[in-house]
Parts: sequence; C-alpha cells; structure tokens
Amino acid sequence: MTLYKQDFDWAEEYIYGIEKDYRLAKTTKVATYLNGDGNAQIIFGDGLDNFYKSKHYKGILKLNENKRKLEKFDIVIANPPYSVPGFKTTLKYGKESFNLFDKFTNKSKEIECLFVERTKQLLRENGVAGIVLPISVLTNEGIYTLTRNLILENFEIKGIVEFGSKTFMATGQNTVILFLEKVENKKRNILHFLNKSIAEKDDKSINNIDEPIHKFLERSYEIDFKTYMKFFDNENLENKELNGLKYIQNTFNNFRNKRK
Repeated sequence: MTLYKQDFDWAEEYIYGIEKDYRLAKTTKVATYLNGDGNAQIIFGDGLDNFYKSKHYKGILKLNENKRKLEKFDIVIANPPYSVPGFKTTLKYGKESFNLFDKFTNKSKEIECLFVERTKQLLRENGVAGIVLPISVLTNEGIYTLTRNLILENFEIKGIVEFGSKTFMATGQNTVILFLEKVENKKRNILHFLNKSIAEKDDKSINNIDEPIHKFLERSYEIDFKTYMKFFDNENLENKELNGLKYIQNTFNNFRNKRK
C-alpha cells in the first residue's frame, strides 16, 4: 500500500477537480482512487468561485491576493452546466472574478459563458483545454458574441466536435466540444503586426498567411493595400502614433464616406 501511494503522490499536486454536487464529488473521489490517482484534489465547491475568497479552494487553486487570473494549469477539461436561469444572483464574488459578469442580467441563463472565461483564467500560456458547450455559443448573438471574441482573442481553436441532441439526454441540446490552446499574447501580437506593417508600408505575413491585410481589404472593401495606405497621415506615421485597429476603423469609415 505504501508503494502504491508513492507511485501516485504526484496526483495530489497536479490533478484538481471541482464539483458542486456533493454526491458527484464523493463519487469522483472514489473513482480516482480506483483508477490510480486517489490523491487527486477533488473539491466539493463551485467552479466559478473566487480564487482568493473561496472557502473551498486549496493548493494551487488558492491565491493570496484577489486576482482574476490563476494561470497555473497545463490542461483543463470541463463539462460545465448551461442554461441556468438566475445564476448571477448565486455568485457572491462574480463581479470581482469575471470580466463578463456585468454583461448578464439577474434573469440571464448563459452560465456556460463564464466557464469559458474561467478556462482562460486557469490555463497558463500554451495550455490546452477541452470544454463541452451548447452549440449556441458558436451561433447566437448577445453575450455569446462576447464569448466568441474572448475565445478568438485568447485561444487558437484546434478542433470542434459537434454532437447531436441525444448525446446528453437530460438537456436535449446540440452540443460541441471545443479543443483550445491558450495564446495569451495573441491580440497584442496582432496589434504589433498591424502597427509594424502600416508604419513600414509593407503587408507582412503572419501565421503563415501572405499579404493578410491586402486579402482582408480586397474581400471586404474592394480596395488594395496601396490604396488603403494613401489614407494615412504621413506625420502620424513618422511620429509612430499608431494604433492598428483604431486606424483601420477610422480609415475604413473615411473611405466609405468618400465613396458615397
């Protein structure tokens, strides 16, 4: 028994699970023991609790300061609840824990969106996740649009698996599994790329895509990169007072007005 325990001591430090249903938490603890990782930290608690103020979190899940980012896990596997009416009123520390929290009303039910943000908070850079979600996350508007933006800004989508409505019989909803890799600096890198491309008047390749700005302009606005560059103020270019996304938005608006 001592040798068995030594073989799986690593699980106590590296494997964590959170379950809000007490019976399922106990069942999971027994299952981990029977399958060789009985020292895993299976926590009876809320997966959306605050890392600093939670009374249930422990080990690397517990922070000694009130931050929204944990960034300590290499892998996150999640099958969160979804379509839970009024969930916002049950999250005592929701406002200080999530950027998306204020976008919900007290009647909102899209709790799964917060679990997407929680996945981002848990993963370190280049960490990977598999998360089960209703397909509405990929198609609907409102808070789902903000959730998709969060995904696109912070993750590379490695794969999407779609299931039918009978996969989870209790819900009857069509679901998907998103396989994601966290790329924390993705948005900042893209902004840097845009600024550099515009400052140097050179449509540089990024993510193995040649002439990405030209392709976007041609497809969306029927202009080429050289024409687009004519809308920029040379003095601003020399002073490097550039914000890629802001300039793109402003110059597109100017171009539209001139075409009218």
